[in-house]
Amino acid sequence: MEDGSKLDRLLALTLESAQRDQDIIEAVEAQTGAMTKWQEALLTLIEEMKALSAAVSAEPPPSDIAAELRRIADGLAQNTAVLADVAKLMAARK
Repeated sequence: MEDGSKLDRLLALTLESAQRDQDIIEAVEAQTGAMTKWQEALLTLIEEMKALSAAVSAEPPPSDIAAELRRIADGLAQNTAVLADVAKLMAARK
């Protein structure tokens, strides 16, 4: 009778452990999905920033605001480079 009780307890512990493992797997999958969506949003933002920078460069505005827009475009280009590096690092972490 004692061996059956030990076996039942071992089985119960194994099932509890399996459930915890499943919970961890589900949490990691949810986090990975959220990270993937965040990466996609980041890549979309990078593309939009590139397009805006190209548009500003392609059609220069009147000279009184041209310098300010060039400064903004330069900042966007720098941000794009940083965001691209972040996206690469995140992709490498997968």
